[in-house]
Amino acid sequence: MRKINYQRVLLLASVLSLALVYLLLWLGMINDQKERTGADFIAFFAASQIAITEGPYNIYNLELQKQVEEDQIGFELASGQILLFNHLPYLIPILNLIVTEDYIASFVRWGVILLAVFLLGNYILLSVLINTGLNKQEYMLFGFGSILFLPFFISLLNGQDTAFLFIGAVLLLWGVVNEKPFFAGIGLSLMTIRPQLAIILAVPFLFQNRKVWWWFLIGCLFLGIFVLVYVGIEGTQSLIRLILITSQGDWYGMNPNDMPTLTGFLYRNLPALSSRFIQIFGAAWYIIALAGLCLVWFKSRKIETTQIGIAFLVSIFFVPYLHYHDLTILLIPIFCFLRQYLPQEKKNLVLLPIGLSYFLLLGFLWEPIRYLNVSISMIILGILLLLPTKRISLTKFFSRGMT
Repeated sequence: MRKINYQRVLLLASVLSLALVYLLLWLGMINDQKERTGADFIAFFAASQIAITEGPYNIYNLELQKQVEEDQIGFELASGQILLFNHLPYLIPILNLIVTEDYIASFVRWGVILLAVFLLGNYILLSVLINTGLNKQEYMLFGFGSILFLPFFISLLNGQDTAFLFIGAVLLLWGVVNEKPFFAGIGLSLMTIRPQLAIILAVPFLFQNRKVWWWFLIGCLFLGIFVLVYVGIEGTQSLIRLILITSQGDWYGMNPNDMPTLTGFLYRNLPALSSRFIQIFGAAWYIIALAGLCLVWFKSRKIETTQIGIAFLVSIFFVPYLHYHDLTILLIPIFCFLRQYLPQEKKNLVLLPIGLSYFLLLGFLWEPIRYLNVSISMIILGILLLLPTKRISLTKFFSRGMT
């Protein structure tokens, strides 16, 4: 009689149960009128509908956004209740291919595109792990854990464009690891979907690997030309006004309390502070963090996975505006951490993405620890990235600490 491998059964059950929970939550959302129209996708839907019917130069028109959203929600919105489309218009042409007047069908098609882009990003990410000592089972475990990473599911549930941010981050990492500055720079330019993240990650390349910086600028130049041509001068001005409005953090749907960042921490724990003070304080620390990363780049002989992983952790915490679904890019420092370790350590570390998803899920079951879990995870990742992993065994390190 064949002996049952209980460890394999437990791992399979963990993967399948997480996938089942996600599926049930997503089905519950898409079949609930209040939840699906309360998702961020309604802003993307409105922008696409406006581009199709009124022209791309009108996608940042607040009154038109309000009208489209009211049609889907079924009641009149106050001016401050609109879920604003405050994103750069890179993805509108893609949305125009799949968005129709049927909101639910459009949401489903958009979800399929987001999942496809995320899977492509994971495929590129996993390709860097080939020939690093993983067997097929370990390789698959890391892949499934990465695909089922909780923050990405949150983005999928909201119809957010985080998958495109993620693939930009993956191209950045892939380009650095393989010494391909073109791909690293183009990946960074794609990350301007979140400009505040792209800037803090790009500027340090002025002090090391400068070719990455120049390719980033070239990519931004082409994207900037696209924006000007697609939405026009007036549309660009409307976008800037919209960004200024949302940067204040008090518009409906901005939810500054829900950010896993320094500013989010201040909003949650020091409500007596004014929004203006928090914005200035957050901007100051953003500049300090940027200067710190530039100094690290300048003093480093070579930019490797350690510096990239730390840069992502620092960026996530210090950017003035970032939401939970954007924590999908935590997969980058997780990958950097895994890649540094000796082959015999990787067989346990491949479980990190799925283990972290369960750890973060606890925060959705008990609200008080939701952001504490994020902070703990990021601190531990940062410490482990800085350990001299090529010279020590993680197992021995922890076993020594327990005795």
